This record gives sequence, C-alpha cells and structure tokens, in this order.
Amino acid sequence: MSEKKTRAPASPKVRKFARELGLDINLVSGSEREGRVVEIDI
Repeated sequence: MSEKKTRAPASPKVRKFARELGLDINLVSGSEREGRVVEIDI
C-alpha cells in the first residue's frame, strides 16, 4: 500500500519562505481557518 502524502494548505509565497528557511511546511501547524499556514506561523 502506498502512503498518501498531504500538503499543508499554504500560499506559494509562504511555501517559498519556509523552503528558504529550510523548514518542512507540512510539519507546521497552521493558525488560520482550516489549518492554513501563514507567514507568522513560520
């Protein structure tokens, strides 16, 4: 069986910011509605 990978809901800008910092955005808990990750969460 294959493991389903989930992506954290976040904008491309926030994804790029996390990548530049070397963070895995999928491990960040989002503070916005429906768990959306925003820049302040990073």
